[in-house]
Amino acid sequence: MDRIIKITLSVFIIILVTFVALVGYSVYVEHAYRTSLASSYSYTCTIATDSPLVNVTLFIPVPETRNGNSPIIAQFSAHAINGMPGTWNTTLYDTGKSTLVQITVPSLIPPPGTDYDHPYAITLFTNTSSQVLIDIGIRWRTARSSIR
Repeated sequence: MDRIIKITLSVFIIILVTFVALVGYSVYVEHAYRTSLASSYSYTCTIATDSPLVNVTLFIPVPETRNGNSPIIAQFSAHAINGMPGTWNTTLYDTGKSTLVQITVPSLIPPPGTDYDHPYAITLFTNTSSQVLIDIGIRWRTARSSIR
């Protein structure tokens, strides 16, 4: 009888150790997976024209989280958007439902040789990483800005 108890206790301990090891490994793998995820924003906006424009104001949507934060908004605030001419003024404009960037330009004069088939285009772009996963409550609005 003493031998049966020892064998049963040994089998129980082996099953318990195996169960704890499997649960611990599953928790570790899940944690490693969640901490290895990374998100990045890639934002591009092209503004094109084939004739001179004067006193231009553009409202361009930017992606944001539900609480109104976004690395793209921070990039606009810091005037760190690639391709943006230095004479352009940017202001963040909150509509209550989304955030827009208001771009004001005194004039937009295309170079000679610009026509309807070959418009003058300015592309604003930035790539930014984010600590918050993009698929958690991001409101996206796409904008294709083309002025003709």
